[in-house]
Amino acid sequence: MHNNDIKKTLVSKAFKDKLAHFYIVDCIEQKENFCYDWCLDLIKQIRLNYGDNMSTKAIESSFDFLNIKPNQDKNYIISDFDELFSFINYDASSFKRKYVIINDAHKLNKHTSNKLLKTLEEPNIKITIFILNNKNMKLLSTIESRGIKIRLKDTSQSNNATTLAKPEFEDIHQLISELKSNAKLENEIMAYIAQIIETKPISDKYLNDALNYFKQISEDKEYNNPIIHRANILYKLINSSH
Repeated sequence: MHNNDIKKTLVSKAFKDKLAHFYIVDCIEQKENFCYDWCLDLIKQIRLNYGDNMSTKAIESSFDFLNIKPNQDKNYIISDFDELFSFINYDASSFKRKYVIINDAHKLNKHTSNKLLKTLEEPNIKITIFILNNKNMKLLSTIESRGIKIRLKDTSQSNNATTLAKPEFEDIHQLISELKSNAKLENEIMAYIAQIIETKPISDKYLNDALNYFKQISEDKEYNNPIIHRANILYKLINSSH
């Protein structure tokens, strides 16, 4: 699922008051603070859904938001969570729930993890805690087993990858003509469609059309149908707004 689709799902859950209280956000950061910025934008979108257009600075300074970081390059110690243990004693003031971001999950040791367990398992207020596994490392089982995992793709990784250009055709007749003369063209277009599905937010209709197209390929090959038999849906997928 695309990062934006994950965000939309969580925004919808928040509006229905169905957000979980603990998520583990997995990603390998190429861009500094990618995971943190993604979570902060999620909270911003949740607030916007309630008609509250808040700036990033306003969220970070809210009494209902807490950002926790270890001391410089060291592992977490118990005192790093003193503010959290105080934070969870009071209900949200202006938000519908409180939000906590715990950075650098790989710096949690067994001692600090065990201290956090009760908060992660049984919070006594409406709260959602995001633990950022921004090195995508194996976490302690006591933490892993209690959180819902969100796997993000750092968009800067996609930017470093080869991006396939959109195939351009004046009309379907040109597409059919070129499909007949170039045996490799359909595979190239299929790769482009796969890239769209992998890297962009798409509608359910686009996904269903793509799946039907791939199914049609199999059937056409089985019954020796010509490639123009599926040209219409192929042209539609190329030019769809997704």
